[in-house]
Amino acid sequence: VEFIKKLIEIMQLTADNVYIVPGNHDHDRAVAISQLAALPKQDDVTIDALDQSFRAQLLGAFSKFDTVYEEIFGSSYRAEDENPHSVCTTDSISVIKLNTAWLDTDSAAAPPLRIGSRQLQLLLSATATDLQKTVNIAMGHHPLQALSANEQSRVLKLFQKHNIGIYFCGHSHK
Repeated sequence: VEFIKKLIEIMQLTADNVYIVPGNHDHDRAVAISQLAALPKQDDVTIDALDQSFRAQLLGAFSKFDTVYEEIFGSSYRAEDENPHSVCTTDSISVIKLNTAWLDTDSAAAPPLRIGSRQLQLLLSATATDLQKTVNIAMGHHPLQALSANEQSRVLKLFQKHNIGIYFCGHSHK
């Protein structure tokens, strides 16, 4: 927390101009492993249909990240408790923050990773009016290539539909 606050100060920024997203080291992976193991299948249809309490348990694994985020920014990472993704909108820019790690059980494994494109669709639909007025940037920890082919296709279609022109990510340590 202190490092990020000091970085903001040194760069002469305000917290309003800084955006962070959770990554695969920001959650208790054991929670995701046990929760997802309880599902009959881990396909897109099943992930799309996760109920609120199931999503809340998975997102609860980010409690340390949530605490850090609140300490730095004074607000919650998520506008809605049940959606892993969020949008920050200013007069001219909207930043769509994807939690690409909430369903991650092993980032070192080959794809497919899922991010819950249905949850992203609900979020973007709810903010569609704002997104029509702004330059739209998305960011997440994992690259889109880490997603399952179907999930990647769904996300890219959502980006196109909502005029999201760029995606920033990290994760790769090369």
